[in-house]
Amino acid sequence: MKEQNFEAKAGKSRNINIWVLMQRLNIIKHVVNLKYGLGIELNNYHFEDKRVKFSNNPTHIDTSYTGLQKNKLAADYITFPLMLNFNFAPDKRKNFGLSLGVSAGYLYSARQKIKIDGDVDKTKSDFGMLKWKLSYVGEIALGPVKLYGSYAFKSMFDNELDLTPYNVGLRFSAW
Repeated sequence: MKEQNFEAKAGKSRNINIWVLMQRLNIIKHVVNLKYGLGIELNNYHFEDKRVKFSNNPTHIDTSYTGLQKNKLAADYITFPLMLNFNFAPDKRKNFGLSLGVSAGYLYSARQKIKIDGDVDKTKSDFGMLKWKLSYVGEIALGPVKLYGSYAFKSMFDNELDLTPYNVGLRFSAW
């Protein structure tokens, strides 16, 4: 497999990250806090080469497919974020701050969906992905809007396939 076949399409690949439970523990005068929580992370990866088809036992990429109209790999995680939070305006109503830390994610679902000549094929498998994904996480808070980013420690696959996920986006929360 050529390396360029496995390039994720940056504008098409998407991530939805919902932290359903988030707590903040005061460490120093509400300026330095520990943020921790629980959430879900839903990832959809589209590839530059639409012919990328994952096979099982062992997992490898088959690029012999032609005529693919849609090709998506989905990986869903339960996440546990832990961050050190710096709130530069603790007495103000509008939040301004920075949070840095790590997130551990457990892969609970993975699947590939391809569409060839109008027919849809869905395959559920872990495709050799690691069960646990560790990522660096960070956010810059400007009121209720936060610029969010994450970068995994290493590839999400347990074999020779190399795809290290990263995400950048917006998060909305009151604190």
